[in-house]
Amino acid sequence: MIKIEEMGLSTTFFEQMEIEAGPVSVINKISVQPEEADELIRAWTADFKIMSKQTGYISMQLYGGIGESGVYLNCSVWESVESLKRAFERPEFQETLNNYPKSAVATPHIFEKMAIPGCCVA
Repeated sequence: MIKIEEMGLSTTFFEQMEIEAGPVSVINKISVQPEEADELIRAWTADFKIMSKQTGYISMQLYGGIGESGVYLNCSVWESVESLKRAFERPEFQETLNNYPKSAVATPHIFEKMAIPGCCVA
């Protein structure tokens, strides 16, 4: 099963799942041994096929570090934390977590877009 480490310093990923907010993005850094890249991509693809059919799903994209870094970023967008939580708790999704490589470490965190005058809009 994939190991989960926290990105946040004071709020865990699972504590974030209890906060009402939306739309939200999940940024999940996944690290694996470079030789396990194909196994990671197969596991992520299985996750994508489940999550992309869930209510509240908007989009999902995997980014891979260049070279043989073994670092990937999974970015997904959801209508709300509640829709993300429902999808995450589905038994068929939970089962896919066992398909990740032995070295896989996930560091997920939930974010909201920020409005910064003159720079970006929410």
